[in-house]
Amino acid sequence: MLLAISSLFVGALLALRFRVMILLPAIAVGTALVIANGMFHGRDLMWTVIAATSFIVCMQAGYLSAAFLRTVATPAREARVVAGKLTSTRDWHDCH
Repeated sequence: MLLAISSLFVGALLALRFRVMILLPAIAVGTALVIANGMFHGRDLMWTVIAATSFIVCMQAGYLSAAFLRTVATPAREARVVAGKLTSTRDWHDCH
């Protein structure tokens, strides 16, 4: 469970900072770490495969959700800035 949640967050952070090509090396390194962890702790092969698959799926889901939110939120914010409703965060603090 912790692996799934942390890979979601890592995927989301990668989406906010990098383009989609960062997923390939991040997934490769993360999968290698999950496999090494499974071997170190003496887990069976099925557990390791399920953990690696969970890591890969959650990493991609986190990346896609953050990329989608960035795509949706950025045009909405730009529309408010252009309309003159919000020009800076200082203006928001002055109103409230």
